[in-house]
Amino acid sequence: MLALLIMPLVSADVIVDDPSTRDIPYNVFISNLEDYPNYVFVHGSRGLEGMCEFRMIEGDGRVPEMTYKFCSSEVYAIKKSSFNNGFLEEINKKNETEKDIYLASINAINVLSGPHSSYVSVPILSTKKSITNYYLIDLENLDPSPDKVITEKNNIFYAYILLPIIALVIIILILIKRKRK
Repeated sequence: MLALLIMPLVSADVIVDDPSTRDIPYNVFISNLEDYPNYVFVHGSRGLEGMCEFRMIEGDGRVPEMTYKFCSSEVYAIKKSSFNNGFLEEINKKNETEKDIYLASINAINVLSGPHSSYVSVPILSTKKSITNYYLIDLENLDPSPDKVITEKNNIFYAYILLPIIALVIIILILIKRKRK
């Protein structure tokens, strides 16, 4: 009886993924960071307070993974003269409205916006292993579409299909050969 009372409370926060899909890594890179030597780039996750945080984008251009799957994603360019070492710690303590005010006060430029998740769902039978998007950013224009997309495929999937077909053909050929004798 107690289990019946507790069960609805426990399952209320459970997020059930579609069983016909699976998650694959989804990577985002900015290809031309070196074109802007006077800027620092930060990845700002937005969403639930305390769950989504800002992180630095390093020299390789890789946009850091989001900390929570329901965070939206934005990349900001900040002039090095306006950026200080305590920026990330300071902005991560602020609520969403305070973050917007703070970013405006240091003239941060939103150069990339959109849901850049760390994982994306694909059909369970998909051969996709990972997706990597490369963006060329422009401080004047916000362009949400990637300039280059690389989809890594899992070719072992084809072996699971081809091996049984080859085995079936060999068995049929053996049966035909025996029947002729």
